[in-house]
Amino acid sequence: MNASINCVVMQESPGSNQWFNAYWNGRQMVYGQVLNAGQLLSLAAALDIVGHEMFHGVTDNTSRLEYAAQSGALNESYSDIFGILIANRGKPDPHLWDWRLGEGFAQDGGHIRDMSDPASCGQPAHMDRYRVLPVTQRGDWGGVHTNSGIHNKAAYLMLVAHNGSNLVFTPDEVAAIFYVAVTQLLSRTSEFADSRRAVVSAARTLFRTSSPAQLTQKISAIEAAFDGVGIYA
Repeated sequence: MNASINCVVMQESPGSNQWFNAYWNGRQMVYGQVLNAGQLLSLAAALDIVGHEMFHGVTDNTSRLEYAAQSGALNESYSDIFGILIANRGKPDPHLWDWRLGEGFAQDGGHIRDMSDPASCGQPAHMDRYRVLPVTQRGDWGGVHTNSGIHNKAAYLMLVAHNGSNLVFTPDEVAAIFYVAVTQLLSRTSEFADSRRAVVSAARTLFRTSSPAQLTQKISAIEAAFDGVGIYA
């Protein structure tokens, strides 16, 4: 897996040695750097950002979600989900996780997005606040980095779903569900509702040997998470 770090795109950073961006270019990961408190920080030093960009490569070689509007927001959201899963690996209780993507690496020393509270970073957390933007570079290709907060919040609600005092899912189970969904059940033009159906279908497959009561509990938790953000079947 190839990556280039501490890069600068001159037309985006005229006269500067910082470039606040990172991306998957179809062949490798590319990372810029940000100036914080007088020091340059490489975005390649943030594990969740690295996981995010690496997972774009997974999506690019499986479902190939088109980078525009809802399919593009799904593309971004799946990368956020796995970036956060990777960064919090080994912590069994999601309530203790850091849900902030790129904490300490934003231009103000803060974070870029927050899966537990998308609105704190200017993202909608429900479909009733979905932003219809032009599919242009200036319009963020239809708001792919904006509307991803809605699907992110659904993933967060799944990870913290409880049955009494117990979590409904382990983090590994949620990772497996979303991985099967994006690599096997979604396609290039899939939208949020398609992701809901894919996640439910993946769970039915992965937990097919569970008891009927356990399977019902898990499916109900998924449906409640998506209902909670206004993504309906």
